[in-house]
Amino acid sequence: MSGFNQAKRILERISERPSPEEVLGLGLGDIDRAAEELKYPVYDLGPFFVLQKSALGLLENKLKKLFSEHEESKPTYLVFGRDGAMIYDALFTVAMKENLVERIKLVTLSKPQADEWRREADLTKKNKIRDGILWYLAQESITSESLAKGNFVFIDSGNVGSMFNFVLEICGTSREAMGNRLAGYLISRADASPYKELGWWAEPQDEGFFRGFYREFVKNWDDLEDWPVNVDEMYLWGSAKKLNWALASYLHIQPKYHRRTAVVEKVGERWMSLPKEKDRRYPLCDKEPWEPSNITEPIWHPNHSTAIDPVASTKLQIMTVQYFSQPEARRNVLRV
Repeated sequence: MSGFNQAKRILERISERPSPEEVLGLGLGDIDRAAEELKYPVYDLGPFFVLQKSALGLLENKLKKLFSEHEESKPTYLVFGRDGAMIYDALFTVAMKENLVERIKLVTLSKPQADEWRREADLTKKNKIRDGILWYLAQESITSESLAKGNFVFIDSGNVGSMFNFVLEICGTSREAMGNRLAGYLISRADASPYKELGWWAEPQDEGFFRGFYREFVKNWDDLEDWPVNVDEMYLWGSAKKLNWALASYLHIQPKYHRRTAVVEKVGERWMSLPKEKDRRYPLCDKEPWEPSNITEPIWHPNHSTAIDPVASTKLQIMTVQYFSQPEARRNVLRV
């Protein structure tokens, strides 16, 4: 299949973000041409392009640390999306030529799904929600049985790890029950979190190591009143903590392929965690009927974290896969 046709097939399937394998070999131009054919709006990546290039090297550093500490025990790596999708793409891509991909999973359950299950008073409805989620997780080999025996590494962008706890809870176990068979990592960790911050292979001790990414981020996102940190206090943090915060924040505000998932449904032979049905189209429209005057364009103001743009999202994903498919990056992360 040509790059153009593959890109068009991907963008037409708005409810499911493409896998790293699907975008391997595609170029940014393939996405632009397909978007033009589909009459999707195309926006300049702006600062995202610069930040993405810097973030790739930072992520490589962290994944090298992750594999060095855990790969000997052959764990299952469970990455939580949407915000962790770039981490998953990087992990999966470096593992493509190794016997590792079956142990790298992406789970796209959302906090609203967890909250809905917890607060549902009708037992029949509650069990239906639970059963769908359990079938979805079982597809990824996440079951009460596998959690009772195997080694797992959970990874997310930040800040507390509440979705780690939800997956454990709905599967009938807990962090305490798993003990040292579970390691949970966040790119940036809140003080209240029982999990760890994902460390650096090479600790960023000097200003030069992180100046490019951190300063570019703050320059473009200088109004941070909605973030769960006191920006004035950030200048008291060490270099590593500042950089972790900026990297996690970047993962959070990247343009997303689709809206936050809201329901688990069986589509064909697969269980999928999907957005609400009205959100499974593009461009997005918040009003009915679906017509051009009601279309909501992607929000590019830097203070918004919900920009939905499958074109931009796929371009950033291609940049990630291109970077981590290079032999040098794979050798560096896996140390092979």
